[in-house]
Amino acid sequence: MNPYFEPIPCGATLPLNNPHAVSVSIPTMQQIIAYEENQPGIDQIIRSGYPRFVVHPYVKQIIAYVRYEYIIPDDYEIMLLSSEEAARMVAINFEVEVFTREPEFGIITVSKNYSQLTKLKEFIRHCGYLVSSRCAEDYLYCKAIITQKFEEERILKHRHAEITIKQTLAALYQQPYENIELAVTGMNAVFSTFMYLKHLRAAEGKTIFLQLGWLYTDTIQILSKFSTQVIVINHVADEALIQYTLETYGKQIAAVFTEVPTNPLVQTVNLGLVRQLCNRFEIPIVVDSSVGTAVNLNLQPFADIIVESLTKFASGGADVLAGAIIFNKNSTFGFSAEGLHKWLDPLYGADMCRLGFEIKNYEERVQKIAANTVKLVQYFETKPIIKKIYWCLSAESAQNYKQSSKNSEAICGLISLTFNAPFAKIYDAVNLPKGPSLGTNFTLLMPYVYLAHYEYITDKTGQEILAKAGIPAELLRISVGLEPIDEIIAQFETAFNFSE
Repeated sequence: MNPYFEPIPCGATLPLNNPHAVSVSIPTMQQIIAYEENQPGIDQIIRSGYPRFVVHPYVKQIIAYVRYEYIIPDDYEIMLLSSEEAARMVAINFEVEVFTREPEFGIITVSKNYSQLTKLKEFIRHCGYLVSSRCAEDYLYCKAIITQKFEEERILKHRHAEITIKQTLAALYQQPYENIELAVTGMNAVFSTFMYLKHLRAAEGKTIFLQLGWLYTDTIQILSKFSTQVIVINHVADEALIQYTLETYGKQIAAVFTEVPTNPLVQTVNLGLVRQLCNRFEIPIVVDSSVGTAVNLNLQPFADIIVESLTKFASGGADVLAGAIIFNKNSTFGFSAEGLHKWLDPLYGADMCRLGFEIKNYEERVQKIAANTVKLVQYFETKPIIKKIYWCLSAESAQNYKQSSKNSEAICGLISLTFNAPFAKIYDAVNLPKGPSLGTNFTLLMPYVYLAHYEYITDKTGQEILAKAGIPAELLRISVGLEPIDEIIAQFETAFNFSE
């Protein structure tokens, strides 16, 4: 029996029994709400999670060690970052000091009464400057705080792994090897690209960023918090508004940011139209391909810069943090990595070696997931309990997706659903892994809005924002896995029969 088709207790790592897991099991809506509201006792059950939102247990051990070793008072917060360079960049923005006694990573110490503490933590999260769990593991092992390291398959040499990753991405994106840059996290790739363009384009008097689609939560935050001005068009099908906006503000727009397709509604903007308009006003286009993948998409005619979270489909194992920036050789802007490294933090060596091993069958895995996705949608279309299906070939933007996909079989492995039955009952009943992240080799379910935008659900203004953007609060996002499709369908069938 597949262990992922058995009940998985709350707090279990996803993948199972893996200290480097980037997801965690939260199998009931009651537990989802307890987690979001930080109800008493939930932190003793959910000890790990998506790394930008939950401090890894290894990192907590290092913080305890640093506090004891250097006699740092309890009324001071200790924050670990991916490197000393990252810590210095953050410190400049917040006028706090960098603790330099441990060069393996960056450390910032600041009073818990510091007025900007919440903003500081959010800034680090948005930048993606996270200490790798493997970096933390290596440190703890060297200090004899832990006595053994997790055994896993890797490419043995860092340099060989880097070559494997970059060659794989270069081939799939049809770009030169030297146009690929790797980042410590997917979010760091997005943040670095944004900051690079912000500074470069400001020198030309272009300070407005245009967001097309409801994007991933931290991308939204980067654009809204760090732009001089951001214009948001959540409905990618509103081509008249997109055209009006570009024609009205074109000379002031620094760059356009979008995802292909978007997360969680799996919608695609008309990139042909956007490219045509952006050419008129010399505006670069940044496309996040994390959901669509390098395997499925042909973005050469449209994007100037592509960013991809390699944590997702590229890895598949859900056990490594990494990101990539791809400079399109066909872009007329001549962008390059020069100047980018002020914000870009490099991928940790052990993570490089793990990802180098995992990425080797990237194409094969995504093709299998694509085939499963089509069959799963066909099954969902027969079920009256389902109110609406969102996927890359939904009528609203099917043509737009096809315009940017490599072929008719290049189907994105993400589906979102709404229901004609109580959401919590269905969520609780489905016997599949449930937690944050996507692109996993195992099918993974997530109540997207509850985990990504819970503050909107519990606030009237937030509910209005969701409604205006067309985002259903009770939306189940499904990252389709590699399991036999009949077995995936059987799990949904059992849950639907129970819920009707």
